[in-house]
Amino acid sequence: MIPLIAAFHIGANRIWIPFPLFVIWLLLLPVCLLLLPLFVIACRVNQVPAGGALAAAWAVLRGLRGTRLAVAHPDATFGLRLI
Repeated sequence: MIPLIAAFHIGANRIWIPFPLFVIWLLLLPVCLLLLPLFVIACRVNQVPAGGALAAAWAVLRGLRGTRLAVAHPDATFGLRLI
């Protein structure tokens, strides 16, 4: 399943602030549907199977769940967790 929530923190405080990603996925859905014919044409021109390319993109999105990113610098810190 694709990540539905992102939690992040900025600065030295360790308070995680949740952000709903499912809203972004819903807003991007119409754009993706509009761009789908161009994607299929680009796959045909480059002789790439469109179904395989879509399956690979979906696998990458599913693989993002559980990702943690932490940037520690003396001036600023940032953390991101995909749930």
